Amino acid sequence: MNYHRAPRAKFTSIAEYNRKFGAQVPDNKAFETEFKRELTKIRSQTDPNEYIQRRFKTKPVMVKKVIEPESKPVREVSVADALDDFDYEEVAPPKATVVEPPKPDRSKLLQKIRDHLTEHAPDSETFARDFAHVVHFNNSAKKLSGQLMKGRDRYMDRLRAYVGGDKSVSVRMMNNREILVSSLNPNIESLKSMLKLPVGEPRFCDCC
Repeated sequence: MNYHRAPRAKFTSIAEYNRKFGAQVPDNKAFETEFKRELTKIRSQTDPNEYIQRRFKTKPVMVKKVIEPESKPVREVSVADALDDFDYEEVAPPKATVVEPPKPDRSKLLQKIRDHLTEHAPDSETFARDFAHVVHFNNSAKKLSGQLMKGRDRYMDRLRAYVGGDKSVSVRMMNNREILVSSLNPNIESLKSMLKLPVGEPRFCDCC
């Protein structure tokens, strides 16, 4: 579903998605029809140059995906999960019981991040993926690219290792420089809190 959140993204059927990305998402015409109807309605109410922020209400039918015998037993996988980009952490729905403290106003910073990602993304799909996973550190870097990190699984694992006491781990920032996490001087409590947040929009970590 995240694939369709990007600005000016057009509806892509499951079959077209499979051909384009070499995926094996099971066909589900009922889901396709309902989701296309909802996407058309939401897109008509959204600026075509804006990223769709609203949560889709379409509920996909659960299907079975057979896992190799030597790995894990059969598990249930939804069409919506399969359509999300699998190179990143899954976008987890927010828990209704969790009450989060008020967030600081980062509207100007968010716009700068949006502009930066738009400028450097080769296509709308890449922009949507990067925007949903990017991490911002308010470190001493003068340029925004030196404050942003793509939230790839391997980098998030390294941040968790740093929290666990490993000071040798490094990450690659969006200025294409690989640096020690310790050089970012992240606030440990802020980093811990950030790592608990679900993906779906930019995440932020305070630095000392």
